[in-house]
Amino acid sequence: MHHPDLQVLGPVTATRDGAEIPLGGRRQRMVLAALLVARGRVLPADRLRDLVWGDGDRTASRATLHGYVAGLRKALEPGRPARGGHMLVREGPGYLLRLPPERVDAERFTRAVARGAAELDDGCPAQAVATLEAGLAQWRGPAFAGLGTASFALPEVARLDALRAAAAELRLAALLELGRHAAVIGELEALVIEQPLRERGWELLAVALYRAGRQGDALAVVRRARAELAAQLGVDPGPALRRLETAILAHADDLQPATTRPGAAIATTPVTAQGAQPAAGPAGAGNVPAATSSFVGRRRELRAAGALVAAHRLVTLTGPPGVGKSRLATELARRRPDPGGSWLVDLAGLRDPARVTDAVAGVLGVPAGTVDGLAATLAGRAALLVLDNAELLLPGVVAVVDALLSRCPGVRVLVTSREALDLPSECVVTVPPLPLPEAVTLLSHRVAAVSRLTVADLALAERVCADLDRLPLAIELAAAQCRALSLAEVADRLHDRFALLRAGGHRPERHRTLSAAIAWSYRTLTDGERRLLHRLSALTGAFDLAGAHRLAGSDAAGSIVPDLVGLVRKSLVMVDPSSSPRRFGLLRTVRAYAHRRPA
Repeated sequence: MHHPDLQVLGPVTATRDGAEIPLGGRRQRMVLAALLVARGRVLPADRLRDLVWGDGDRTASRATLHGYVAGLRKALEPGRPARGGHMLVREGPGYLLRLPPERVDAERFTRAVARGAAELDDGCPAQAVATLEAGLAQWRGPAFAGLGTASFALPEVARLDALRAAAAELRLAALLELGRHAAVIGELEALVIEQPLRERGWELLAVALYRAGRQGDALAVVRRARAELAAQLGVDPGPALRRLETAILAHADDLQPATTRPGAAIATTPVTAQGAQPAAGPAGAGNVPAATSSFVGRRRELRAAGALVAAHRLVTLTGPPGVGKSRLATELARRRPDPGGSWLVDLAGLRDPARVTDAVAGVLGVPAGTVDGLAATLAGRAALLVLDNAELLLPGVVAVVDALLSRCPGVRVLVTSREALDLPSECVVTVPPLPLPEAVTLLSHRVAAVSRLTVADLALAERVCADLDRLPLAIELAAAQCRALSLAEVADRLHDRFALLRAGGHRPERHRTLSAAIAWSYRTLTDGERRLLHRLSALTGAFDLAGAHRLAGSDAAGSIVPDLVGLVRKSLVMVDPSSSPRRFGLLRTVRAYAHRRPA
């Protein structure tokens, strides 16, 4: 007998050879939906009961759950024994749904979107339109409709809704490449009304209007997008929309469809004011890499840091190891509109401060040489220079930055370091750990690559994030362990926090473990700072200066203030700037490291 086809892109239904299969009442369909959301993973029976009956005051007995499973087996696999299904399978303590992916409409749709995007990238817009329209035709209403308050389905509904919006944008982009700009303007107007925060829709509408000979309306669309984003999110448009506005004003050739411009495609090719590919060297669009994972939270910090970079020519992001300084700086650089581009110089691999000049010159594609030569090369440029991981090379970084600021008035510098540069014009921003909700969201996003968090996992995720000081690097390393361990097992290992911090993930070598990142700062400490940090690691809460003095003991030579200030400067001791007298504290991850070091 053929496998049935299951549908979740609308009401949860099942069919065989075109005929609908009766699935029973709402609770029985919720059992099926929960197993579909698990996407081939085993759901323990108790977990399945919690998910299906988690929206009311009562739960169900195991016998009730087994009855629903038997009912689903009878409907989906008629003729099979009630306990011997080949599709709805009992495995260990739970159940799983064993079904070829092509038999589930959500999986077919996901594959269609990926295939359509690849066809558009390959310069086959007509084929992409056909593929994407076939995928979108599978939708019959809101995903997982008819289940009431099935909160366990919300993450999967969000994923599918985002994918549906992306598919609609890709289809319209493909139609634009086929020269059908007049025909899609109405659809695009509806799209931006329905999805006002997705900038891609605004971009496509502006391009369609421009190609229809309505340049003024195209520019008005960009202004509408800017106003919408400012009103709802308090942010400016991203670099793609800003570049498009410049291209419209310049009548750039890249705005024409691929059918009249062989080899080009608006879906993948960035445009410049001259309609050319970004040039190499300091006058180009920069070298900041595209994001390879989602950027979670940090809206307030991104907005504040962006405003400071606009107002000050030198901004330094400081904070403890693993707090996300590099990611924040990179994300900010991607959004900058500097005509000379944004240029990222990663200093992590250097040990000699004298080599900072060569590193900057290498990134900019200019001959290595002296600081004077570098300043002469950048004179007259309006660019953003990002110097990442500067803490171990401060003398060299200070020399380069000081020369560039004094001799290159168009250059702005953004530095990430666990210690400030102490230059007169420097604006220092301390990057805090993530708020707990954003930390949980980050963990959910990263775990989703290898597993899935359910509503029942949220309390556990909050505990894990709190135990990891809400540090993005620590959270990403914990998520990487979910390839082999469950979230509960990761949480259990946190009683040996240092074992987790030593466990690496798929990270750059300099960030392979959080303990290595902390050790990097530890090596820069003076003997007095090391002794004080070890003593402070015995504390589990906040403390003031008097408490630090008492803990330092009678063998402390004179005041501990210089050593305490040094630890604060190097981001190993946190300080509450709003308190008086000042209150200090150690992150648990730093405390765990320092406590194991000799005094």
